Amino acid sequence: MRPWPGIARRRCGAPTPALKQSQAPTVLLTAADIYARAGEDSKAEPLVQRAVQQRPDDLLKKAEPFDRALPEIRYTRATALLMSGRGEKAAQEFRAVLGLKGYTLTDPTFPMAQLGLARGLMLTDKATARTAYQDFFALWKNADPEVPLLKQANAEYKHLQ
Repeated sequence: MRPWPGIARRRCGAPTPALKQSQAPTVLLTAADIYARAGEDSKAEPLVQRAVQQRPDDLLKKAEPFDRALPEIRYTRATALLMSGRGEKAAQEFRAVLGLKGYTLTDPTFPMAQLGLARGLMLTDKATARTAYQDFFALWKNADPEVPLLKQANAEYKHLQ
């Protein structure tokens, strides 16, 4: 449990009109961090998307020294690139995540990176994307078919064919 979500909510409250109009990535990311720490991920995500769409390379380059230590950093960069419509670069980053050694099978970053790879390839190479989706489904072969993420991936895969 986060120690200060109540404090963050009291201090942050609803976004001010200035935040809604702000285009400064640092302001957007700071506000997103406050929302995320308060457990308001649905409010944080659009702010991160707005910040990353403006300058994805500048914002995400700062974390590169930690790429090998924390696969989540590279996964976040790949996701941001995918969200900004840069499928080829995103696929490259997702491949790098999948290439990291020493992860555990229970870490959700790696199956999610496989799905991200498939989504990134969907923008550039549909034949390879089909294979990436099939690899993702192989990882999730024993999963409950009613899991929303799996349903969404199946719909995307069917759309490819």
